[in-house]
Parts: sequence; structure tokens; C-alpha cells
Amino acid sequence: MVKIMRKTLYLIFPLLTVIILLTGCATSPERAEFALPNPPEKVTLMVPLSGAYADSGKAVRDGFFAAYYYDKQQNTSVPNINIVDTNSGNVRMLYQQAVSQGANFIVGPLLRSNLQAISSFSVPTLGLNWLQANETHQNLYQFGLSPMDETNQVVKKMDADGRTHVLIIVPNNDWGTRIENNFAAQWQALNKNIIGVLKYTSQQALNKNIASLLNVDQAYGNEWQLKQILNQKIRFIPRRRQDFDAIFLAAPPAQAKQIVPLLRFYYVHDIPIYATSSIYDGVPNPHYNRDLDGVMFCDMPWVLLANDQLPPAVAQIRTQLQNLWKQNFNQYPRLYALGVDAYFIVSEFNQLAPSASQGIQGATGALYLTNDRYIVRELVWAKMENGRAIVE
Repeated sequence: MVKIMRKTLYLIFPLLTVIILLTGCATSPERAEFALPNPPEKVTLMVPLSGAYADSGKAVRDGFFAAYYYDKQQNTSVPNINIVDTNSGNVRMLYQQAVSQGANFIVGPLLRSNLQAISSFSVPTLGLNWLQANETHQNLYQFGLSPMDETNQVVKKMDADGRTHVLIIVPNNDWGTRIENNFAAQWQALNKNIIGVLKYTSQQALNKNIASLLNVDQAYGNEWQLKQILNQKIRFIPRRRQDFDAIFLAAPPAQAKQIVPLLRFYYVHDIPIYATSSIYDGVPNPHYNRDLDGVMFCDMPWVLLANDQLPPAVAQIRTQLQNLWKQNFNQYPRLYALGVDAYFIVSEFNQLAPSASQGIQGATGALYLTNDRYIVRELVWAKMENGRAIVE
């Protein structure tokens, strides 16, 4: 598939460029600077292979090499790969050493802190994470499993679905705050309304927190006051607030499986819930995921699609990895996919297009390159039904 993709894209890419120019929709002239004069010959992969993040680094490494060996079976010309454990020394020095040893393309680092430690990128570098907002560097292409990719697509879908008034539920931590801020900025830029925000701190307080978010606690307070005034028993049916038409949820699976049933308990039956992939661990388990029924979320093709719906190369690589490392694969499915696409990007770098429809159809999504050197993923939407993720 990689070989066929190369030949096809090299043939159609000039034609697409001509069409874009003729229709007046050309991208920035700076994009020409992104093209590599020659395919990378010596690539260094920088990931943690020891320490606290070793398992994550190894999943990325194994996905990267699975794609590499697949490509090697299809093509006679593949780059030489060197691996560096970013936990083995000063990251900036390790980067400089890789370059001095002849690397003309770097993949990594994986951790944001390591990426931030490299102040100057002397060769094309595919960072496997994103720096702080709007921070860019010459030669640095930022690619990762950013929740901002997902938040952007949640906003687009909610807007397309005609939603205007939203409640937001996120954890009260740095991750949740970044997602909330990113969502709020885009949502309000569309002149949409945020009706309420719940930043939960503990699972134990979720019942009370959600009742408060939905104003159900006020309803119970009104019940008590009525009983005091009337001095008699009354049959009371509380009502939730009626001023919202959607809920945006970002939460790990365990918390999401508590939050969604509580929302249903407090009369949120006819309001759509949109979520990021964080709610789903990526492992099909209908009994375990039934509490998420009704929730719509976006995720990567690698997680949601069957083999016959994936590009043949991606399907074959996924099957191979599942057979070789089933337990680790189930624990880190998205990191394996990140490694696979990192290799695809290296081998097909000059075919990265400015839109998802023309981009590389990868494991993590349809990949395309922005003028700020971000490699963005277009994801797949699914809805939980009877504990199964059903692709829309």
C-alpha cells in the first residue's frame, strides 16, 4: 500500500497543485519551503525506553518499526533507522549527537517536556507532541495525540448539528482546563453560548456536582420550602434546567461511566452528549461500556474501524501488532497507531497536503499539514449503542 501510495501521489500531486492554483485557492507560498529535497536516508527515533514512560515509548517504537518493515517488504529504498532512549541523558545533547552522527530527519521526542528542552531544530524534526499554544520553530513539525485536535472537531460537529447552548463537564486539572479553554474559545467565536461548566474534583462528589450543574438541587430545595409552607406531604417531581441543548464531556473512562448514568438519572434523556476519545479505552467490551450508551465521540480509525474499512497497509500492520503484543496493544492502542503514522509521515512527507481530503489516510486519522507546521488529524465519529462504538 505504501508503495502504491507513493507512485499514485507523485503522479497526482502536481496535477492537484495546478488545479489549486487555477481556482485561486493556493495555500501560502511558504508551504513550498516544507518540501524535502530528498527522501530521508538516516532517521533517528527519539522516545523513552526506560523510566516512567518506557511502556509508552516502546509502544510508539513498535508501531514505528511495524510500519517500517511493512514498507521494506514493498520498497527497495527505505531509510536507515537509529533509536535513542530519551531517558538516557540530556535530551538536547542527545538530539545534537544524533544530528552530528548524520541523522537528516528526527522523529520525537514523545514527551512535551523533552520537546520543549530542544531549543533549536537543525534538521527536519517530527515532534510526537505539541508545544504550548502557537509555539512554532523552524524545522519542527508538531504531530501527536493532542486533545485539541479532538476538541476542534467536537466544536465543528456540534455547530453542524445546530447546537447553540452547551454545558461543559471536564476534570479540575491542567488537562481539563486546557480542553475547556480551547473549546470555549472556539465555541464563543461562533457566537454560541456556554450555559454552565462543571470542573469535577472527585468521583465521590459527582452526584452532588451534577445535580448542582443541572439545577436539580434547587428543585429539591423548593420541595422542602413548599412542605414547610403547606405543612403537609406533597408528591414532588423535580425538573432539571431547560436552557441547554448539548453537553460537552471530556473525562477518562472510569469517570465517564459515572457521569453519563448520573446525567440520565437527573433527567438528561433527550439532550445529546458529545465527547472526546478520552471516554473510551479503545477496547471493545459491550458489557463494560454500556453505561456510555448514547454518547457521541470522535476517535482514530485505528480504534473504531474494522480491517475492511482501513487502508490495507494499516489493517495489516494492526493485525500483526495485535497478534504479537495483544496485552500491550490493548493497553496502548493509540500509541501504537502514533508510531505507525510517524513512519508513514517520514516516508511520505512531501505528500502531506493542506486538507484532510487530500492528506495521508493513516492509522490516527486523515493527516494534513497546516501552514504553522502542525500535522492535524481528521477523526472518525461514533456513537455508543448497547456498549458498542457504532461508526456514524
